[in-house]
Amino acid sequence: LIIAGEGSNVPMEIFTCLDGRIVLLDNSHVFVSDDNIGDPWSPFVIDLQHLPDGISDVRADEPDVDAWYTLQGFRFSGRPELPGIYIHNGQKVAIGKKHVDQQ
Repeated sequence: LIIAGEGSNVPMEIFTCLDGRIVLLDNSHVFVSDDNIGDPWSPFVIDLQHLPDGISDVRADEPDVDAWYTLQGFRFSGRPELPGIYIHNGQKVAIGKKHVDQQ
């Protein structure tokens, strides 16, 4: 993999798309002109087996009990309407798809 950049010491982030989600794999390197990370005998490994599964714990000095967040930390103005996993009251909450026959 060859990466072009504009100047040294710029943080690099490696992302992938899995199941329609953009997932950050690594952000521990900075761009250095004409440098190599890894070689054929000791390659740089992009590990897809141990991906983070989101936020496991949320702490705040003054928690907002009515706030809802995405797993990436983006705050909603109210309760999310789409099915998914969200953070509410410091816990992961799954919101399912409503059935048509339910009211």
